Amino acid sequence: MSLATAANVLVGAQRLKRGHSRRSQSIAVIAPAHTSTLKIEGLTKLGEGTSGQAFLIANDLDGCKYAIKTVPLPVRGTPEADQVWAEVTNEARLHASLHHENIVKYSYSFHDHTERTFNLLMELCGGDLWTRVESAMDGGAAILTADRERWSRQLAGAVAHMHERGIVHRDLNPWNVFVVNEGGKENVKIGDFGLSVRCAVGDALSGEATAGAAPLDASAIGSLYSAPELGSDSYGHSA
Repeated sequence: MSLATAANVLVGAQRLKRGHSRRSQSIAVIAPAHTSTLKIEGLTKLGEGTSGQAFLIANDLDGCKYAIKTVPLPVRGTPEADQVWAEVTNEARLHASLHHENIVKYSYSFHDHTERTFNLLMELCGGDLWTRVESAMDGGAAILTADRERWSRQLAGAVAHMHERGIVHRDLNPWNVFVVNEGGKENVKIGDFGLSVRCAVGDALSGEATAGAAPLDASAIGSLYSAPELGSDSYGHSA
């Protein structure tokens, strides 16, 4: 990821500076590029998934640090390019529609024509839940019961919020749950909506592919954490 990627900024960045509400920031999911105000901090890589990579980024307008997920785009005018574009914009729109204290906050997204990438800017969290649990086990220190109970309540509340808005995550696992230190307590937040889809209460999804969304892959279906009905002939919010 080069500095050219960081040079294309949205109107959304100016909204952050002016102090607009969270809801107003997410009205325009994709906005025109503006003057450079973002900079990569030493190309610090935060993680990598099946569709893209995440980096640490700083916004000169508000002085805050964010996580940026960058997804490479195929050459335009091909069926593959149309599919990838549908997938990344679907992720941005769904994430932008969610406003819950235990869901990673979405800021804005932009298309970098020079680098041929689609980029999503969001709240910078700590490490993922898997790393947090693994670290505790390696150190011989158990995670407190109070913490486990609080995290369970927070995750249940975040999932309920998604379902109330007709969104199914489809990729809930310890690597897509992030730990944040807030007010001296560790809280958890759900992130990475790359496989998420719209599904109204009572409706059902079928198979691995859903129009306009990224298809389920082996890592989602074959995970120890995935619901057994995920990707079957009929599944819904319970998955």
